Amino acid sequence: MRVRFLPRLPQDNAADSGGVLAVSKRQKGVPVAKQRVARRQQTKNPVARYFIETRAELRKVNWPTRKEAISLTRIVLIVMFLMGMFLWLLDLGFFQIFAWLLSS
Repeated sequence: MRVRFLPRLPQDNAADSGGVLAVSKRQKGVPVAKQRVARRQQTKNPVARYFIETRAELRKVNWPTRKEAISLTRIVLIVMFLMGMFLWLLDLGFFQIFAWLLSS
């Protein structure tokens, strides 16, 4: 157990005018274990490390429910259809304009 002396902050209302005492418990062995894991990850094959880190990141993803996925898929399909129609009409309009210009 280690005791650290922290400086007094302006908003601190402690009775002790010198500062506040803070007690921090240090678990032995935790930093050493983290260092071992970090060293082990650095020495691994970079390709294997890539897949390990990718898997860890995919576990953090908040995946949509089935209902959300279906509704989002419907929205994407509708927007794709509407954009396709818009671009088709735009293409048809430009085709007609250029055909008129070239025939003149």
